[in-house]
Order: sequence, then structure tokens, then C-alpha cells
Amino acid sequence: MAGHLGNEESLLAALGRDERADLARLLRTLLAGLGDLPPGEAPGTAGRG
Repeated sequence: MAGHLGNEESLLAALGRDERADLARLLRTLLAGLGDLPPGEAPGTAGRG
């Protein structure tokens, strides 16, 4: 698990704050399209608020 987290940090280090926010929004949209939302998020509300 530590290796995975280190790899994730390495990949994300190249992104700025706004780019990370954009990536998070896009990944939520992808998950919603696949029918797999993060816990507590209703369809159509991903990334809001």
C-alpha cells in the first residue's frame, strides 16, 4: 500500500492545485458514468459544494 501511495504522490506532484481539482472533478464524472459514486454523493451532485 505504501508503494501505491508513493506512486500516487509522485504522479500528482506534477499537477498544480487547479489541475488537481480538475482531475478530481473528471474522475468523479467518470465514476458516476460507470455507476460507482463515492460514498455520500448522490447522482448529479458529484464535486459540488
